Amino acid sequence: MKTSTFFLSLFFILVFCKEGKSQGPKDSLTFNKVIVDYMEGIRNTDFEKIKSVFSNDAIVKIPRSGKVITETKNELLLDMRQYKGIKQNFNCTYSTVCYCDAIGIAKIKFAYPLFNLYEYLVIEKQEESWKITQVIKEYNDITDKNSIKLAVDH
Repeated sequence: MKTSTFFLSLFFILVFCKEGKSQGPKDSLTFNKVIVDYMEGIRNTDFEKIKSVFSNDAIVKIPRSGKVITETKNELLLDMRQYKGIKQNFNCTYSTVCYCDAIGIAKIKFAYPLFNLYEYLVIEKQEESWKITQVIKEYNDITDKNSIKLAVDH
């Protein structure tokens, strides 16, 4: 149900916003900086950097055993503080899925040695700055040949 809500939201964003452009919104440097800062914050377990790019009411949705776990910004930051300074081993890339002048969605691929983690960031313009309001995670075990690939992954 929650996944269908995300895809319904994505549909409306695609209908009302431009799609398929890689440069992002008009102020793409700020939009892209939020994404890059998020990736660096995850890589270096830098909770201050994550805190700076998240909106106050941001949530993270994580699939676990067929259910969706939702974490608030504060819960995520508490978890990150426990692992402060640990540098994670992954390669990452990102692309803009869709955007307009007030909202955009970015897809990040974190390629770890044994699995890929895909994160979809919903980024909204709030008081002249871009903030992440939602993160949705999807895991893909690259060692399992029967693992299902994301339908939107090419």
